[in-house]
Amino acid sequence: MRKVYALLLIIGFIVSVICFYLFAVYNYRSGMNNMLGDIEQQHQFIKKEIEFLKEKESSLINMLASDEYVLSVLDKGTTDFTRHLFLDLVHSQVEIMQLRLLSSKGMEIIRVDRLRNGDIKIIPNNELQNKSNRYYFLDFMNLPPNVTGYSPLDLNVEQGMIEYPFNPTLRVGTRIQSTGGREGVIVVNLYMEEWIKRLTSLPSFKFYLLDKEGFYLIHPQLDKSWSRYRQKQFTAEEYWNLPHLMETLQDNKELVWVNKHLAGIPIDILNHRYYAVYELDRNYLSLLFRSLAEFAFITVLTLILILGPIILILVNTYHRLISEQKGRQEDSIIMLKSKLEAQGEMLGAIAHQWRQPLNSIGLIIQDLFSAYRHNSLGPDLFITSKKEIFEQLNFLSETIDTFRNFFTKDISVRKVNLYVLINEILHLYQPQLKAREIETNVIVQGLAEDVEWENNPNLEVMTLPADIKQIVLIFLSNSRDAISSIKSADEKQSCINIEIKVSNSSSSIAFIDWAGGIPDSIKDRIFEPYFTSREMGTGLGLFIALTMTKNRLKGSLIYESFEDSGYRGSKFILEIPKNTELID
Repeated sequence: MRKVYALLLIIGFIVSVICFYLFAVYNYRSGMNNMLGDIEQQHQFIKKEIEFLKEKESSLINMLASDEYVLSVLDKGTTDFTRHLFLDLVHSQVEIMQLRLLSSKGMEIIRVDRLRNGDIKIIPNNELQNKSNRYYFLDFMNLPPNVTGYSPLDLNVEQGMIEYPFNPTLRVGTRIQSTGGREGVIVVNLYMEEWIKRLTSLPSFKFYLLDKEGFYLIHPQLDKSWSRYRQKQFTAEEYWNLPHLMETLQDNKELVWVNKHLAGIPIDILNHRYYAVYELDRNYLSLLFRSLAEFAFITVLTLILILGPIILILVNTYHRLISEQKGRQEDSIIMLKSKLEAQGEMLGAIAHQWRQPLNSIGLIIQDLFSAYRHNSLGPDLFITSKKEIFEQLNFLSETIDTFRNFFTKDISVRKVNLYVLINEILHLYQPQLKAREIETNVIVQGLAEDVEWENNPNLEVMTLPADIKQIVLIFLSNSRDAISSIKSADEKQSCINIEIKVSNSSSSIAFIDWAGGIPDSIKDRIFEPYFTSREMGTGLGLFIALTMTKNRLKGSLIYESFEDSGYRGSKFILEIPKNTELID
């Protein structure tokens, strides 16, 4: 009996060692993959910060480049009003370090500075400098008129010397041309220190930014940032003792591990190439290995006391439960990612919707200020301006209401008009499409036009409207990206058709574009999760659309490719039941 027990104990111990090894390998790889996913999310946050900075500053530059008073300085040399305009802008935007107007020969005409102590002053004429030899001036002068340019992330230079303590700055500029044909350059210097602090305060990871030669621009330890300009220069390869670091980063377009603690990826910041590197928190790795050690001790001790076969049963049960739980978690994560992507798309739509009314309000206020300075501000102009401002504010309020209604959690089945539902989404999304010169057509087929589509009862269905909105948004986004990828899209290729068909028991919505279609070699895989043919795609859109269609809407979703007059296109057909009883 003792021999049998000993044999079972030995078998159980060997099996436990094997199981522990396999579990340790799996847990380590899974942990590293999860950490890579977390890093990817932080990287997307940084890219959003960069995009927000670009949109905000380009709007400011464009406003100044079209201002008649700014342009008149080049012809008439009158600077008083423009100086005060520059002064007001610097007061209103705390990130502006310097706002300048330069002549075509590089001489500063107007300059307003924000000092490090917060004081703001207009620089007198005898202190203005010539910047004709500075690289950013030459770059901006070579731009086409009214095209916004961005300098590399750099340090501020005054009188030919780098300012100390280091003052990180970014220059945004454009070449302008007056009605008299004279040229100049508008340059905005931005304080980047607070922006950099936001990037270096990421949870669980340390963020580094490298230039093309591998010198640090951003380092969590401030005394190691801008390592090119330190008394003793050093690169990231020298600091981390990774001689092939830059070669590894330059050869990859996706996030890649460069060792057990560092992951890196190329990143474009305002048309300039840099390299982002993320370092794992040491405590994060310590917890991972500590959990493995604790598991090893408990597993060995338990298997010494209990027979091997019982342990095997428990291990199998454990793995099955973990697998089921992981499957449920993955489903939840996929749905959450899809919701976040939809929110991102709609936030982009809101940004486009708001840009024009905000610019209009700014111009109205500018006209009022101009009239006041010229003693021509009468009651009629004031009342008209007030009415126009309130009209723009009402438009902004309506846009927010529409956005809030789009994301209202609605899990109940209710009656909706498909034509109205689709046009609600297009109302928010249309500015993004127009910005890319994309036209949309909503076509209703098979119904007489004796009743307006908005009030036609044949277009009404009992369904889940929030789910349909999200699916429509997925297809609009996919078609937009496909059309944008065509270098010179013609009128046919720059069009999206949405066709609605109804029958007694079902309704269908077809999404059609002529942007080249999907290659036959991959069209059978397009509904698989995480499968994508786009460089920045997540591979979740079509999978989520199919899942929601089958599981929630109790409908079907199919893809068809077609050729039309020499064009190849894509057609996705969403078919859903029309009556309440068909949705359980």
